Amino acid sequence: TPVSVIMAYAENLAAHAPDQEMGEQASAILLESRRMQSIIAQLLTLTRGYEGKYRLEREDIFLRDMVSDVLAELTEQAAAKEITLLEQVPAGLHLSADQSLLTQLLLNLVENGIKYGKRGGTVAVSALAQDGHVLLTIQDDGIGIEEKDLPRIFDRFYRADQARDRSGSGLGLSIVKWIVELHGWSIQVTSTLGKGTRFAIQI
Repeated sequence: TPVSVIMAYAENLAAHAPDQEMGEQASAILLESRRMQSIIAQLLTLTRGYEGKYRLEREDIFLRDMVSDVLAELTEQAAAKEITLLEQVPAGLHLSADQSLLTQLLLNLVENGIKYGKRGGTVAVSALAQDGHVLLTIQDDGIGIEEKDLPRIFDRFYRADQARDRSGSGLGLSIVKWIVELHGWSIQVTSTLGKGTRFAIQI
């Protein structure tokens, strides 16, 4: 509620600012308030999750359809960096998962790939069936992560030195790990500086 009040006043001030400088200041307040609201919402999600207050709602999901929807939602964001989004999921591949949480997982990982991807690069979402399981991978060809940072990337608010973009909340990968653990899956990350990062989820 306090953040919502700040946002409402900032929006009003930005719309009726008496001069350009005040309008820019109000817009800055509004931008940071929205970021704060996002951080609070994600922290509440994690807290409720780790306290066991989230009820998993599994259903049968056709993975290609979900991946296509997520990539369509992020097309504009990717286009701003001239990044190509690739869907490489076989037709008919399905799995049992909480649709809302799996969508959030994909959004977080693909957005991460876009944010730290190189201009003109690619972010690919792939999947294949393996011995009764599904291997889901999200791979980019961006700046990569140093080996010393890999063990900590799922920690709340942790940022690798190479991750110079500070526009996010620092909670996206923590939420990804929680979603994976809640479903009983596993996740691995491999990365090479200057060549990119690959997240592999065993479902």
